[in-house]
Amino acid sequence: MLNRELYDLGANLAYRLTKSSMFDLEALNELKPITIKSISGRPFHFDGSKSCFPNSIYEHFKSAMEQGRTQSVLEANCQIFRSAYDLPIESVKLLAFIALNSLSSPFNEYIETQLGLSQNHLYQLISDALDIDFLTLKHILEMLSKTGLWEEYSVNADDMIQMHPYFAKSLAFKPSKDFSQLLSHVISKLPKSTLKIDNYSHLDMDVLTDLVESTHEKGMHGINILFYGEPGVGKTELARLIIDQINANLFEVKALGESIVNPHDELNSRYSSAQLRLQYLKMTQRLFSGKTGNWLLIDECEDVYSSFHHGAKVSKDLFHELLETNRTPTIWITNNPELIPSSCIRRFSYILELPNLPDDARQGLLDKSLKGLRVSKEFKSRLLTVSDLTPALLNKGKELCKACDVQGVKAEVYIESYLEQSLQVQGRPFWGINNYRAEIEFDPEFCNVKGDVSSLLEVISAVDNFNEARVLLYGASGTGKSAFVHYVCKELSINLLTVKASDLLGKYVGESEKNIARYFELATKEGKALLLDEADSLLSTREGATKPWEVSQVNELLMQIERFQSPLFVATNYFERLDKALLRRMDFKIELLPLTPKQSLEVFEKVMGEYPLSNEKVRLGNMVNLTIGDFALLSRRKRFKKGRVFVREALEILEMGHKYKQPKRKIGFNS
Repeated sequence: MLNRELYDLGANLAYRLTKSSMFDLEALNELKPITIKSISGRPFHFDGSKSCFPNSIYEHFKSAMEQGRTQSVLEANCQIFRSAYDLPIESVKLLAFIALNSLSSPFNEYIETQLGLSQNHLYQLISDALDIDFLTLKHILEMLSKTGLWEEYSVNADDMIQMHPYFAKSLAFKPSKDFSQLLSHVISKLPKSTLKIDNYSHLDMDVLTDLVESTHEKGMHGINILFYGEPGVGKTELARLIIDQINANLFEVKALGESIVNPHDELNSRYSSAQLRLQYLKMTQRLFSGKTGNWLLIDECEDVYSSFHHGAKVSKDLFHELLETNRTPTIWITNNPELIPSSCIRRFSYILELPNLPDDARQGLLDKSLKGLRVSKEFKSRLLTVSDLTPALLNKGKELCKACDVQGVKAEVYIESYLEQSLQVQGRPFWGINNYRAEIEFDPEFCNVKGDVSSLLEVISAVDNFNEARVLLYGASGTGKSAFVHYVCKELSINLLTVKASDLLGKYVGESEKNIARYFELATKEGKALLLDEADSLLSTREGATKPWEVSQVNELLMQIERFQSPLFVATNYFERLDKALLRRMDFKIELLPLTPKQSLEVFEKVMGEYPLSNEKVRLGNMVNLTIGDFALLSRRKRFKKGRVFVREALEILEMGHKYKQPKRKIGFNS
């Protein structure tokens, strides 16, 4: 909705256009009276002959102009824009004209009645209306084209008398003290970082720090720095931090949609955010040109680069020129560096990867982020085992607790719930923030092994002496394969990264291979052993594969196994499904067996706290395939049930689970 001042400006400009000798009055017969009323904001009625219509319009605008008032906000903001870009004084009137044409559809319709004219004739018409010399007008338009006011490919006269509606709205309606305030929808000054340089002690910052300081001191041009890494690892915080170190200002370049009704709605924009981002970047580069102490930030810059692959109108050559000649140093941030063309990669002054935080850095971050929530040291220790934990996730978890006003144990529950849901929706493995809390503590006395070793001690000795040991564990569900691995690593003081193979499977071609490589790389960087659980879901034999990616993901995993130089444990319930190439790569293939009747009796007494009677021992002894997992389920039932669980009930629980382990009776005469 226009205000009174814009209606009066519309009437004034329409009157001046109509007065020009270049104006085709007959073309006004195409308009409706409502269009004239919408330009001036004043009643307009016409009942005469068609030949008198153009003259009536002329008289209407003349009358409206004489009643008009002086422009204030629009004129003042156009003056700010002119001063920021050192434009001629005449540019104020031209900017006001362009802003009105961008905001008022009726005024734009009025202009379009003259689009049968050539470009020079149209410029001459505008020159007459604004009382600006023709050559001066063309010079101003040329200067404006370098400010980023229009898209790079705007070359037609119609394009160059339109600007982005949201910026036009800022010019017309937003009282501003300076250009930064006027451009607040384009750039925003970022606050100082809440972190300290010690929080990034795991990074080699020397080169980055020297480059930033030298750029600040010498005012160097063409400086572009790229940060990349997983979401939430602290890329933006690092950018804020290093700029804080030199007492400079960091401005983020934003990109909003085109809709004037809802300018924040990028989904309804005709222009992609990538094109707007480059357009605004060009504008801000020009704004800060020659001024030291300012840096720009382009977050999530992959949308700019991905536009090259989707028919973008911004050419690589223009983008290369921007990277090589920008006068304001710029930090680019991305989660997906693979989307950036190699020709652009070569033009960055410095590139830095931000990996997930190692344990020592994560500990300091935990202490800072969870301060005031009164969570236990044990909880913080368990948090350290979450490999995909990031500063952003921690901060959001803390905000959740503050919003709900919870502390202590309740805060731990809230944070764990938030982390679990956040990681799962990102396709990241999560089984609770714990260092494998088994229902029944692992006891080597109840571990029965068969295969390349005869006891658990042999496995511990082998892994201790051979850091690259590859151990395959197989057996029925519940035999304690995961507990076995955690026990070995605990005995040898080895940190363990656990991942389910099913969580590595992606829904897009190539995504599974990327996930596989990422977790092996993560284990290598953090110096951890790796447990690949449920391996059969990813490492099934390739002989029956029908899809190319089923073969490629097995090949990727086998290649990563060959390169991995830390202990590797692979666990499965289905040994027969595994690819033969994997079996050849395993140093130890160990089967974990069910409990013996004697062991079952001892575990039963340990869980129940009482010894079964003789007839009850017979029932227990008849269950020859019991595993430690069956007793873990019994222990949970015992904890959760109100009141005592009797031996009779306990045996019924075990028998119910055991009957599903009995081999199925074959159909046929020989069954």
